[in-house]
Amino acid sequence: MKRIVLLSIVMFVLLGAKAQQSASEPILEDGKAWKWQHVSAFGEDENYVFMVKVIGDTVIEGRKCKLMESSTIMYMSELNNNHVFAACEEDGKIYEYIKQYNFFYPVLDMSLRAGDKVSILDMSGAPMDDAFNRVICEDYIEVFGKTRRRLQLSRRNDDDDVDPKLYWVEGIGFNNDLSRLTDYPVPGGWYRYEMLECYKDGELIFTREDFDAEPCSVTDVLVEPEQMSIYDLKGIKHDRPVKGLNIINGKMTFCR
Repeated sequence: MKRIVLLSIVMFVLLGAKAQQSASEPILEDGKAWKWQHVSAFGEDENYVFMVKVIGDTVIEGRKCKLMESSTIMYMSELNNNHVFAACEEDGKIYEYIKQYNFFYPVLDMSLRAGDKVSILDMSGAPMDDAFNRVICEDYIEVFGKTRRRLQLSRRNDDDDVDPKLYWVEGIGFNNDLSRLTDYPVPGGWYRYEMLECYKDGELIFTREDFDAEPCSVTDVLVEPEQMSIYDLKGIKHDRPVKGLNIINGKMTFCR
């Protein structure tokens, strides 16, 4: 009986893993919209909420792009901060086109895997010597019945002890502009952007809290042994997940 139950569990997990291997959902697609919050170090009076949505298609330098509209929807004083820009998605990578510099700047790269080093570019497009992130975990989360691949990044220069955590999620994007692949200069002071919600055809499909959802499976992870309890089905403790079924922090998890 125990053998039958175990085989059933294995088949269930394998089927779930097979579903996760299907074609990934693009981030930039018609009907997508994101609600963002601008957070300033100078107090709540400088904070505001704005929407970014896909409004059409265009071609720039032979690259197929999406036209994106950013519009302020909530601010304590009068502000007209609406503008249109272009972005493209190629092989899991998102680029924002900055017309001022006539350059496509990388924003995120969903083709990366756990352990990959992520160089940060300056506005000239050159890697910054003292700034980089690293993909420290690759897993899957289920939100509103949809399974999505998630990458967690370290903070720059491998500083992992500072909140907020930095995530890229399949079909959604990034949770915080600190995870962008290009270091945009901040004129006149310090601020950051946080994603609040994501919509598809007017339906809510993701929220800020979902970035921290418990994983439904883990592909790979880079952590110190004391941070995570990992065992295989034989009860042997491991420093990192092994291929197949693992028991991670008391939960059965399939790792590819």
